[in-house]
Amino acid sequence: MSHPLDRRSLMRTAAAASAVAAGSGLGALSFPAAAATSRKAAPSHDDAVTIGREPYKVAVVTAAPVEFDLGAGVDKAVALIQEAAEHGARLVAFGELWLPGYPKAVNTDPNWPTTGLPAYAQQSLTVGGKEWRRLREAAREHRITVEICYSERAGKHLFMGQALFGPDGVPLIVRRKIRPSGSERTVFSDDGLGRDIEVRTTPLGRIGALSCWEHLHPEMTYNMLAQLEAVHIAAWPYNSPPGSAVQWWEDVDVALSAARMYAINGSCYVLLPSAGYGAVLDPRGQFLVKSVSGKEDLLYAVVDPSTFTSKTADPEGETSYGVLRLLARTYPGPRVSDPEHEHRNMITVPLS
Repeated sequence: MSHPLDRRSLMRTAAAASAVAAGSGLGALSFPAAAATSRKAAPSHDDAVTIGREPYKVAVVTAAPVEFDLGAGVDKAVALIQEAAEHGARLVAFGELWLPGYPKAVNTDPNWPTTGLPAYAQQSLTVGGKEWRRLREAAREHRITVEICYSERAGKHLFMGQALFGPDGVPLIVRRKIRPSGSERTVFSDDGLGRDIEVRTTPLGRIGALSCWEHLHPEMTYNMLAQLEAVHIAAWPYNSPPGSAVQWWEDVDVALSAARMYAINGSCYVLLPSAGYGAVLDPRGQFLVKSVSGKEDLLYAVVDPSTFTSKTADPEGETSYGVLRLLARTYPGPRVSDPEHEHRNMITVPLS
């Protein structure tokens, strides 16, 4: 008997969805194919992957990062990866910008881009660099799948990066936040439309990841859900326990509501790591675990692959790809060529 989320069956469903979109008149919007990217593509070995059937343990990191020290932060990340593996976890997830920490001053200090940014940029990770290699090696050494988020320095720009390493240390997903949110846009650049919205088949199921307020943008979540995730990582930078005196956009209920809606819409497990507060939800949006004290370093829960399903895998399912036709029909703006994706916000970062 094939697994409920057999890869080939799912890909046939996804292909059918793409065909609907392609024939829906969306081309009138002239949205381009994925833009070229200089980052090395993850290996295409999904066809060779068999999804396991046994329940397994996952871990979400709620420990605070080491601000703003990349080397010490990687040391702590490696220790947490080891701890999660020693407790039997097969997947561990870190919050947004866990390396080298989220620069909260970007939201409160208008001078920070001048006074604090150069040093922050120097502590940002370089994909392929020695810190990157240490994280890969930690995943390989402890035979655990690792999702990690970081500030990525590439030339004169910073990007909000997110990666998934398999238990052999091979990068399965290497992505950047396409559109940073709010004041983040004064520091972090937009990415092009490269390999930034993708789900990968692993022995643990089809896994995907987004960061923070990407979960509030339907154009992001729909693209991910259409790829039939079984496990989704919703990385937030930091959260405080419910009822804390915070700004409205820092309220943990925003993150928890987004995660719960995502789980229900996608019929998938959702891992929500963030410094200070975390949770794991099942495909019905029920909490398997969530922070109690806000002082835990790791939270654990069990994912059961026998429950993997999808609202879209069944041709009689409730999700309609045909509704994409409405986008072309009701789009209010002019039909522009849009050679990239609207206008990319690119911030040149001063280096100290």
